[in-house]
Amino acid sequence: MALSTTANQIWRDFVTDGVPASGAHEPRKPDIREWGTVLESIIQAGLLSDAVWKATKANLTADLAHAADTLGVVYADSTSANNGLYKKNGGSGSGSWTQITTFLPGYQFVKASNTDSGDPNAITASTSPRLPVGDGVALVRLNIVEANTSEDVTVSFDGGASLTVKTVSDEKPVVGGLKAGTAVLGIVENSGTVFRLASDAAVEITWRGAWADGTTYSRKDAVKRGGTSYIATAGHVASSATEPGVGANWQTVWDTLAQKGDSGVGEPLPSVALKMIRRNATNTAYEVVGGDEALEALGEFTPSYPGAAPRTLRSKIEEFVTVEDFGAAGDGITDDYAALQAAIDSGAKRIFFGPKTYGVLSTLKPVDNQEWVGFKGVSRLKVLAGAPDPTDLFERNQDGTEGALQNWSASGIIFDGGGKESAWVVYGCNNIRATDCLFTGAQTYGMGFQARPEYVIDLPQDDIILTRCGFVDNGVASNWDGLDIKYCTNTKLIGCWSSGNTDAGINVRGECELIGCHSLGDATDGILLQAAENPTAPNTHPSYFVVAGCSARGSTAGNGLRVQANTNNPTYIEVTGFQAEGNALNGVEFSGSGKIAGSMTGFSSFGNTQDGLKITGDYIEQFIFSAGRCTDNGGDGVDTAGKNAVFNAMTMTGNGGTGYREQAGAANNYLMPNCVIDGNGIDIGTRVGAETSDGFMSVRTKHSLRVFPGIASGLELQTDSGGTYSNVMSVGDAATVDLRLTAKGNGNIDGYAGGGTRQLFSFREQGSGIVNYPDFIASVTGNPLIIQASGADSNIDLQLNPKGSGRVRFGSHAALSGETVTGYITIKDASGNDRKLAVVS
Repeated sequence: MALSTTANQIWRDFVTDGVPASGAHEPRKPDIREWGTVLESIIQAGLLSDAVWKATKANLTADLAHAADTLGVVYADSTSANNGLYKKNGGSGSGSWTQITTFLPGYQFVKASNTDSGDPNAITASTSPRLPVGDGVALVRLNIVEANTSEDVTVSFDGGASLTVKTVSDEKPVVGGLKAGTAVLGIVENSGTVFRLASDAAVEITWRGAWADGTTYSRKDAVKRGGTSYIATAGHVASSATEPGVGANWQTVWDTLAQKGDSGVGEPLPSVALKMIRRNATNTAYEVVGGDEALEALGEFTPSYPGAAPRTLRSKIEEFVTVEDFGAAGDGITDDYAALQAAIDSGAKRIFFGPKTYGVLSTLKPVDNQEWVGFKGVSRLKVLAGAPDPTDLFERNQDGTEGALQNWSASGIIFDGGGKESAWVVYGCNNIRATDCLFTGAQTYGMGFQARPEYVIDLPQDDIILTRCGFVDNGVASNWDGLDIKYCTNTKLIGCWSSGNTDAGINVRGECELIGCHSLGDATDGILLQAAENPTAPNTHPSYFVVAGCSARGSTAGNGLRVQANTNNPTYIEVTGFQAEGNALNGVEFSGSGKIAGSMTGFSSFGNTQDGLKITGDYIEQFIFSAGRCTDNGGDGVDTAGKNAVFNAMTMTGNGGTGYREQAGAANNYLMPNCVIDGNGIDIGTRVGAETSDGFMSVRTKHSLRVFPGIASGLELQTDSGGTYSNVMSVGDAATVDLRLTAKGNGNIDGYAGGGTRQLFSFREQGSGIVNYPDFIASVTGNPLIIQASGADSNIDLQLNPKGSGRVRFGSHAALSGETVTGYITIKDASGNDRKLAVVS
């Protein structure tokens, strides 16, 4: 939803902004509720991880290719008022961006770097993240390069207006109170005209001794009268012996320190620049503290949200650190290892990496319970060229002494191995998250989860979620995977991709869901899913895979998708909407030595050099292939040696080999009637068993069906390419091969024309236990055709039965006269009675 009123408008000081005479402005509750509701929804939705980040407002407004309600962030615009959080109005390619706030929720701590303008009293500084516009919207940490030489000090952030520096008690800083090499905390106030320090760190209280009439006292002068010490709150000329007293121009020291009646009353105060004042450990006096102790003295902080609990300001500040806080250069040249590791070891819950390249010469060691946050596509961690070989960029527990990595996450960071070793590798883990990260340039794994039973380290690798992560150009010197996960459980890959890796792009062993993941141009298999292997405990760890909406294209030396079984543990897999195209071997391959069960639905495998779908062993059991397309491949559409598989609504056309081929050992596979096959049709090689013809009679083929139950003989059904005839013939290695048509039980063998509407012939038995049959014998030129009775009996009649009053016909009739009967031929009538057929000369 678009905001009708911004935060600056809601909480402006005056009815007419900037005009005191218009009267004080009271914020309207409906405006506050509207603004707060939008802000809360942003925070609860995950804040800015999926926002569009742009350096300038101009860059953001030029990019309209985003859906409505997409969040945008402008973080480095030269006009401070343009920085902040935006929301997209209108559909992709149209609309506009509306600013919601001038600050980023969750990013209210700003580091200001003093640019050393040469004037210690006119400080200039740049901020990161960019200082938002508005009063009190961000806590600023400002480093001091030179001590101030005047009480009148200003500061300008990011080239903006000069702000007057005031202390928390509205004092000017004492000369020298802003000390070189230190840092101060503050906020912008008074409509952007004052930089208010978080303490009176630069206020000097000067002890003037005993009270004296007629003396001119300046503000911050301290005196003692009658056993009580006082501090002047304004310039004052002493005119009475009864002065000073608590009133318009004076206050007791301990009132100033917000504690009355302490035992130190009346003691002279030294001339010091106070930072923070607190009670000492024994609660007997106040003491001046700075640095970390001053942070503790700042007290509690309570977020302005319903149900929020108070916490120390220090804990609030320290929940988020930047690597620059520890001295990281981020120039891609300097070895930032010490700074980065110090930030990691600091115990901070969140570490921020700027839009820079941080080089290291040593391996970074992660710690548990930590989040790393960077700018997507630009925050890079890289092993420098001068690092020794091998040097991992990121590694945990390789020697088994550090324990599994727990509760760790990263977003928007590039992990660059620099061609040295792995970019990211752990040995055992739990609750690992990576979002919008890239793992690249590794000599070995881009990202590896390497605990496994046959290694020394046998730890669980559980609860891994990788979202929109890339694994690119890894295995620089040899064959290594982009992503390699061994023996995992509860693992999800969402919207991940791989490209240019010298081995598999994505290799997972164990239990994983892959949703919307893609491989392009990896060297061996694009996506390799392997069964978990535990030789010491067979059949104790089945592997479960779900693959939805994924693809593998252009593998240069392997398959698109390969599912590898294992003898010791079964594999169960469900594949939906997979696409394999243009791979050097097969589009999809099932291989290995164990059981694989499941289904593959709505997939396509085309343009691959070898087969569309290859099943190399007899381990495929109870598997359904449905609504698949295996077309235009260099080899077969489907080549299988599996068992008990059903092929339903499959299209296997345009392949260089057969449409569907079965190898030795295949059995009980079913091609459903709705399969479409052309090319060289179906080839059932050396498949054996009574199941040879099961399920194949109704398959639709356009050119041929080849069935070879044995080596020496077989059956081929052919159709010429023009479709003018079909042919059924016996084939094989033997010189002579009979062709047999066999009906089951007492079934007939019938022939039809007209698509089954006109019966041409019927071969059927007279009763059960038949032993005699007719022979139809063709002849050579000059010899008759023979219809011959054959069988077990010595004497077999040959009977022709007309129907009804029909007669048996013999040739053409010609009238004769004067012929003499010279003999007869004995025949039988329909009742079996002997009859004599006369023969004339």
